[in-house]
Amino acid sequence: MFTKEFQIRSHAGAIYALAAWPEKNLIFTGGSDKIVATWNVETHEQHPISIRMEDGIYAMAFCSSLNQLVVGTSKGGIHIIDLLQKKELRHLKIHEGGVFGLRYSEDGKHLFALGGDGVLSIWNTIDFSLLKLLKLSTEKLRTCWVNTTENQLWMGCGEGKIHLVDLKSFTKTLGFEAHAGSVYGMAYHASKNTLITGGKDGHLKIWKSNSYSKPLLKIAAHNFAVYGITETPYGFVSCSRDHSIKIWDKNSFEILQKLDIKSAGGHTKSVNNMLWNESLNRLVTVSDDHSIIFWKPVA
Repeated sequence: MFTKEFQIRSHAGAIYALAAWPEKNLIFTGGSDKIVATWNVETHEQHPISIRMEDGIYAMAFCSSLNQLVVGTSKGGIHIIDLLQKKELRHLKIHEGGVFGLRYSEDGKHLFALGGDGVLSIWNTIDFSLLKLLKLSTEKLRTCWVNTTENQLWMGCGEGKIHLVDLKSFTKTLGFEAHAGSVYGMAYHASKNTLITGGKDGHLKIWKSNSYSKPLLKIAAHNFAVYGITETPYGFVSCSRDHSIKIWDKNSFEILQKLDIKSAGGHTKSVNNMLWNESLNRLVTVSDDHSIIFWKPVA
């Protein structure tokens, strides 16, 4: 289903963060070497945009309507960068510990930052004012998903719980046990109205939205932690600390393909993050092995 198209070894350390500027077919990568690098998905060439940070990079997100790249660092900094003006607009510092996740609301009006201090911070993207601080966990906040249908934010936390936050009132409405250990990956299956989660326990779990007492399905997916889940037209994809990437059937969730060093020339260390480029039909993955791999679908 997928084959390796190209591999880039340019970063001087592990790569943790990944974001995309879809309209320009650009991706941004960042990690322990403190460099935000920019790449053209079509040509695989490095783009002139390069940003040196003071600390390691844990998370990134891009908002097309604002032309803003936001970078979260290992010491809790949130850097807002205008890519058209080529300047930093603001350095926000509210979290103790790293910022492990960043996501814009669908309308671009709000920015959600996930802190290593267990706090969710919600920001107004127009004037960068702080709208809300929510202490959700005694552990790190690791991942989130914006459910626009029900106006909720799903939060995956370090103690294995998932918390639901109402996006109208910015209040927590529910919390439930999901995994043995941290929840690292999360995706939404819109046609089935289900939430897909991946955890430190190496499992994928499928939950019916608004019914979280018991998962619909539990899969022993990987040998180690599941670090990410993303949807492609060819199936849902998971990536893991066990160095592998797996593609899963959207209906049955049976495994369709495994991409690792032995079977596909994949990564040699933990696969930390990934994204799907819709316009060019490419899967992009990043790893502790300092590399970026572009995967293309094959018949």
